[in-house]
Order: sequence, then C-alpha cells, then structure tokens
Amino acid sequence: MKIENIYTEYYNIAEAYVNLAKYEQAVKYYKLAMGSKKLYWTCMYKCGRAYALNENWDMAVSYYEKLLKRDPDNLDLKLSLCYITAMNSDVKQASHLYEKLYQEYPDNDAVLVNYINVELYFENVQRAEELLKALKEKFSDNANIKTFESKIQQINEKNDTELQAEDST
Repeated sequence: MKIENIYTEYYNIAEAYVNLAKYEQAVKYYKLAMGSKKLYWTCMYKCGRAYALNENWDMAVSYYEKLLKRDPDNLDLKLSLCYITAMNSDVKQASHLYEKLYQEYPDNDAVLVNYINVELYFENVQRAEELLKALKEKFSDNANIKTFESKIQQINEKNDTELQAEDST
C-alpha cells in the first residue's frame, strides 16, 4: 500500500508540473508513476499529451501509437494522432490519416471539422471545399461553416493576389 502511495505522489507532482506548463518535468514524474499497474495507462496517455503540449511531436506520436495498439477503436486517440501528425508538418500523412478517419466516421462532425481545419491550414482549398460541402449537407447548423467559408475566401484572395503579382513581372 505504501509503494502505491508513492506512485500516486509522483502522478500528483506530474500533474502540478503540467499546470505550470513544465512538460518535460511532468513526463519524468509520469514515467515514475508508471510503476503502478493502476496508473500505467493513464500515465502513458498523460506522457503523450505532455509531449504534444511541449511540441515534441515525434515522442507524442510514439505514445499515441502505443495507446492505439491497446485501444484501436478509440476515436479521441485517433483524432489526437491526426492532429499531432499535422502539427509535425507531415502534410501528406496527416491528410491521409484524416481521410481514413473520415471514411471510418463519416457522420461525426468533429472528424469532419478537424479534417477541414487541416486542409485549410495547409491551404488545400479544393479538398477543403469538397469537405465543407459535405459538412453543410450533413451538419447544416455547424458553427464552423461560416469560419471555413471565410478562410477559403481569404486563401483564394491571397492566391489571386500572388498570381497577379507573378503576371505583372
């Protein structure tokens, strides 16, 4: 019982470090807390999350992949892995992961909204427009529609300005 209390204290220290945005320190204590069978998988998740918050994308990916091996149907983990992959600037892989997720969960507006966000972030306007059309058809009351339309318009205007600048040289 005493040893379990020590692991719990490690976990609590890690949580305090996360609250202070000291993610590297948090990971150290989460790893110590992983000595507890009860805390192991929670700490595994928390380590991956702390790595992501610290923008250590490669380590975050490795933790989320381990978590998904244990729980392959967990949509939240899949969304997190897609997000981390996108933030790691692996455009092609992120788009592929979101496409796969969208095919698996075509009626989940969170998947579709995140997929559109990634396509817009990387200025893949054509694909974003296709996905936005699906969002409007399936979730016409989604609060993100106007924002997406505005972003698409901004990207198109920027591209038009760049084309005009190239043509004038």
